[in-house]
Amino acid sequence: MKLLFENWRQYLKEQETSSNDFCTNYPNACKNVYGTVRANMPQIKKASDFEKSLGAPPGRGIETNEPEKIPDLGKATRAYLQSSDDRGEYPRGDQVQVNTISDVDPFDLNPTQKDLYMDNALDKVATAENPGISWNPWNASILVSEDNYILDGHHRWAATIIYNKKHPDDVRTMIIEKVQLPIGPLLKISNAYCDAGGQATCEPRQSGGAAT
Repeated sequence: MKLLFENWRQYLKEQETSSNDFCTNYPNACKNVYGTVRANMPQIKKASDFEKSLGAPPGRGIETNEPEKIPDLGKATRAYLQSSDDRGEYPRGDQVQVNTISDVDPFDLNPTQKDLYMDNALDKVATAENPGISWNPWNASILVSEDNYILDGHHRWAATIIYNKKHPDDVRTMIIEKVQLPIGPLLKISNAYCDAGGQATCEPRQSGGAAT
């Protein structure tokens, strides 16, 4: 915690800003922000499980291609986790393809949530700059929609952008799991997935700057 605040104070001194809002400090990165509040964003524990549910056949996967059947935020039950009823690839069927893509420029991605916190991202940057720690914010993939909006991994994305600005000779790219759905339906589906699965599938939604 002490290291976090020391790095935060140093960042403020270097940038001559008092804002803890990432988008205020990096407006170009946020110019196409979708605008969802953090409290309405899913916090998926294991992306691979979510991806399996998206691609599973009828009776084993989740409804994706009939919007009227996807429960609204806070209303999905466990029945939703096996509600797929159309075989085949989306949009004719319920099976959604997910592709792993490497070497993605973080500036090619857009934030979905509008509230991003500098102290959270800077803590991750400080960890990446610590030679005694092998974890980096770009090590693991993040979930992204087909129209390049981030579903999960916002603060790792923000940390990578900050790191690249601080280290122009060591620019880093990201790995993404690209879900072949636009962010609108993907956000609704993922929130229903979290509501239906509860603590087994997702962390509680957050309104502050913690988590990823």
